[in-house]
Amino acid sequence: MRKIHTLLALIPAFFFSICLAAQGSLSEIQNFDPFPGREINPDDIFPLGLNNGELLMLYRLFPEGSFSTRDTLFSSRSLDGGASWEPPQIAHIIPGDVHFAVQGIKTSSGRLIIGYYLQNASGPAFRLIHSDDNGQSWSAPAPLSANFMGAGLSQTDDGKLWLVFPDENFQNIQYRISEDDGISW
Repeated sequence: MRKIHTLLALIPAFFFSICLAAQGSLSEIQNFDPFPGREINPDDIFPLGLNNGELLMLYRLFPEGSFSTRDTLFSSRSLDGGASWEPPQIAHIIPGDVHFAVQGIKTSSGRLIIGYYLQNASGPAFRLIHSDDNGQSWSAPAPLSANFMGAGLSQTDDGKLWLVFPDENFQNIQYRISEDDGISW
């Protein structure tokens, strides 16, 4: 009797694997190559799912074969779940400085928030920009009164935004909370 139950339990898995073989793997690798001749910085690339069903990929680029960075944050949009991507657009430029440790989040209201560290800043080096139109335009950078890098953004079910970061000596974990969709922290 136990063997029959085991066999019956395996039938759905067997049919599921046949369906996957026909459609391809759920984790099949896709290519994202927005700028031939340029290399994507692997530390600063992330997708954001938008309220309209589109995907927005944000990233920094290196000149091919070089680790020198540029002052530009790019975005590419997918209208078909990542199967294809529109040509790159400039999302943000920092004249004379470099976006570093870039990450982002889409809040429950649909606002996109990107945090980044300025490599050559005098004064507070962490900045936030936001978009309320699915990444078509971005706010002016808002500096936070702390110098840190490697911050992480998250939103809890109660709508609070959490910005978690190490202190300047990388000894303690600190955080700031926003209860107004990232307007104040």
